[in-house]
Order: sequence, then C-alpha cells, then structure tokens
Amino acid sequence: MRDSKQQSEDELRIFGLFVERSGLPVVPGSIEKRNPPNPDIRCIVDGEGEIGFELSQLCHEEVRSSIAKSLKTGEQGEFMRLPDAVTRICKKKRKQGKQYVADYPIDLVLCSEGLVLPPSSAVPTIHCAFLNDPNPFQRVWFMGELGEPCLCVLPWNVLLSGWRYERAVQ
Repeated sequence: MRDSKQQSEDELRIFGLFVERSGLPVVPGSIEKRNPPNPDIRCIVDGEGEIGFELSQLCHEEVRSSIAKSLKTGEQGEFMRLPDAVTRICKKKRKQGKQYVADYPIDLVLCSEGLVLPPSSAVPTIHCAFLNDPNPFQRVWFMGELGEPCLCVLPWNVLLSGWRYERAVQ
C-alpha cells in the first residue's frame, strides 16, 4: 500500500494529466490537494468557479489480486469481466460521494490505470452505472489510455469537440 505522501503526489500528477487531456480551463495555480471527507482535488475552473474532483482507478481490487496471483504463481486467476468491475467501482464511488463535505460542485474522474479498456466499452458501462441513481457528481469523466483525450461521460448535455470538453452554449 502506498503512503499518503506518495498517494498525494500520484493524485496531483494524475490530475495534471487530466487537465491536459480534458481541455477543462483550470486556472493555473489554483489546484489544491484535499483530504477526506473532501474530494481529492479542489481548483478553480474558468467560467465555473470552485470545483472538486474525486479521482478513482477503474481497476477493481479483485481484478488486481487475480492478475498479481497469476503473475506470481503462474496459475490462472479468477475471471471477472471488466464491465462488471467498472460497474462495482462506479456504484462504490456513487455511494461514497454522498459523504463528501464540500460547498462546491464535484466531478468524478475515472482512470483506466493501464487497463486496455476502450471508450467503446467503458463509456456505456460508466453511463449505465450512474444513469438511474442519484449521485453527487456534476460530471463524470473517463480517462483512458495515455495519449487519448478524456471523455465527459455524464451529463450528456455537455458538448464534446474532438472528445474535449466545451461548455454547452445555451
């Protein structure tokens, strides 16, 4: 398990990648690492004000354990479909999100963390996991493979230009 300093550094690094890949106009110098019960990151987004960001990896612990066991022992690990693992993580984040202490909107950023999970599979799975149940997030993002732009999965009323965020024109 990583120590809290390493985790904080990782979250700030991942958030920096997210800002680059999403096109979200984050005000330079406004990014702050936060601790629970706050979301992971708080910053100022140009035209929107303060926004919190919760970061989460889409690799379920059961999948990680199975892969690690297979690599260590050479035995075949337990099978778990990636969409099932993604759905479990989304449900967990939706439930945890109700416990955040923040007087600003919160976005959720789901990172594929090296898993080959194409947007064609991830986006519908994430969308379905949040579609019918209330959740505390104003937007849900998918950050896939390195070099690929981030996708704003929810809400659907956000326009995507080349998969990059743009505020919808009213």
